[in-house]
Amino acid sequence: MVISLDAGGSSEDLSSRRDTIESITDPNPHMRGTIRILHALLEPDLNARSPLLFYAMINAAKCSAIDDRRDMVPAGLYERCRPFASAERKILEPQIVVTQGVQARNVLPQREHVPSSWLQSVLQSLPPALPPVQPWLLSLSNEYLRACRIGPINAVTVEVPHPSARGSQWQLFARLCLDSLAWLVRQLLPYASGQAA
Repeated sequence: MVISLDAGGSSEDLSSRRDTIESITDPNPHMRGTIRILHALLEPDLNARSPLLFYAMINAAKCSAIDDRRDMVPAGLYERCRPFASAERKILEPQIVVTQGVQARNVLPQREHVPSSWLQSVLQSLPPALPPVQPWLLSLSNEYLRACRIGPINAVTVEVPHPSARGSQWQLFARLCLDSLAWLVRQLLPYASGQAA
């Protein structure tokens, strides 16, 4: 599940909105980033299929501004919409949650750092020739990963910059962190689900 922000702008009808979100041939910058995240997380299981078939996207805010300036919606709107996004989250019961931006993180209940026992198990499984990678993975986990209880599920939460963020935050994250982080998330899923041996 991807929890995103609504960047404002003019309201679109449902058909236009769906076309914007589902356009894999000409996606906007936000969806290009979302597709990149989904590919990184799901690639081993995609078998050349579109990642858009295997996720749900919800907005932290359910309305957008109508001034065509593409500004962020007011913070109060996120607060008023949070119960709706929380209800969607409970229905979907995702194993992986990607939050795009700070306001999207607030949709989740209490987030905790990924348990050190999960991380240590994953790091100990690395080949002995890779010990220098361990501090890098620990640093990525501390910066971007959280564990969050959603109903009966322990979800792994990936807190990323919004793909449309200004100042190249997304581009830097995507180049330096995303692939290693996606590998780590895939390794942690069995621990979150209680299926690790």
